[in-house]
Amino acid sequence: MRIDGWRPALIDYIDRQTREPFAYGVNDCLLVVAGGVEAITGVDHAKPYRGRYKSLSGAKKLLGKAPLAFVRGLFDETAPSKAHDGDIGVIRQGHEWAFGLFIGPHIYVQTQAGMGILPRTDAVKAFRVI
Repeated sequence: MRIDGWRPALIDYIDRQTREPFAYGVNDCLLVVAGGVEAITGVDHAKPYRGRYKSLSGAKKLLGKAPLAFVRGLFDETAPSKAHDGDIGVIRQGHEWAFGLFIGPHIYVQTQAGMGILPRTDAVKAFRVI
């Protein structure tokens, strides 16, 4: 359930994350999304995983499944065209999935080069954060 004041909390969180360098297990796309979800709901789904891996393969091993399956196990899928601000957007990056947060006409995605801001139409999947 979204908490009161979630929207400014999410914007503040994304603003802080734009200044943080990419690091697996600390500031990667899944953990940035988890932090956004926490700003919206007060629930930290990533607490058991944060700081415990240093690569994508390490994340997959720790999760025990592919990141997309992990997200799918926590949130209901919806059409990207029906996603609201704060919902999770999923895009393809090469052979992998990348995760971000819908805000306005964009998806904010943490990449190895920093925070990426993509058009929301780039999303191929979406998950509701309720």
